[in-house]
Amino acid sequence: MFEKLRELKLNITMSAVLMVVLGIVLLFWPATVSVLIGKLVGLLLIVIGAIQLIGKISDLNNRVMGLIVAAVILIFGIYIFVNPKIVVSVIPIIFGILLVVHGVQDIAMAFEGRAFQVARWGVMLALGIVNILLGLICIACAFGIVNMIFAVMGIMLIYDGVTDMLIVHRVNKASRYVDSEILREEDIED
Repeated sequence: MFEKLRELKLNITMSAVLMVVLGIVLLFWPATVSVLIGKLVGLLLIVIGAIQLIGKISDLNNRVMGLIVAAVILIFGIYIFVNPKIVVSVIPIIFGILLVVHGVQDIAMAFEGRAFQVARWGVMLALGIVNILLGLICIACAFGIVNMIFAVMGIMLIYDGVTDMLIVHRVNKASRYVDSEILREEDIED
């Protein structure tokens, strides 16, 4: 049982160290990490497109349409590999568009509320405008937002790793105390 506990402690400690290292990388080099992720997605698409293209060239049935699809995947993969920021920037852009659409809906509802003489309809209008502004910020600063998110994730991973190491250390210290107490009792009984 103690062997399994030691193994578990070792695994948790190794995982914690890895989390701290990954967290530091994300915290200090978020742009590099996001570009690397974009390049990996591009490379994956290049490989998939190339494999499909080679497979379709040797396939005589439905060759033209398959060749076109494979070529598009390959070209898209090359484009993403050359412009990796596009992949990671898409996520904040999607959320930004969503915020803008909801902001426009909020403004429309505010004017509808005004028509029904809702109290403080101007507050609803202001909230809708804020939604639109936040959406536009997401769209305009998409890559910066991704870098900020990666940095925050880095802080979270560092916290996770450090707390895991502290917990393992405390449990390890307590288990040594229990082990030494058990040994002392055995010595007394003999």
